[in-house]
Amino acid sequence: MDRSKEAVAQRLAEAHYAIEPDIELIVQLVASPQREADPKEPIKLLEVNQNTTATGIHPLFFGPHAAGGIFYPSVIVEVTPDEYEQVQRDPAMLPNGWRLGHEFARPAAAGQQ
Repeated sequence: MDRSKEAVAQRLAEAHYAIEPDIELIVQLVASPQREADPKEPIKLLEVNQNTTATGIHPLFFGPHAAGGIFYPSVIVEVTPDEYEQVQRDPAMLPNGWRLGHEFARPAAAGQQ
């Protein structure tokens, strides 16, 4: 099993797509390259979900779960499509100097609604 931060982020995104069919898009949030190189820096996922409540940017922090293949702490930020558009227009809305990174494609097995 690939233990790199990139591979773990991909597995985490795939798992979230699989268990939450209303997620429209998952985007990785990234910090500076120096911070991202630190194994203590969490994997950060912004999840766009049409069925969530618009409450702004509220990161939820989780510890590593090595038994489940998640070897790094993680942060999930769930937003509505409108909130995502606002973040795209004003990335300063993101906390801790984070910025939008790459999008994770929905795995074919996760299906579409």
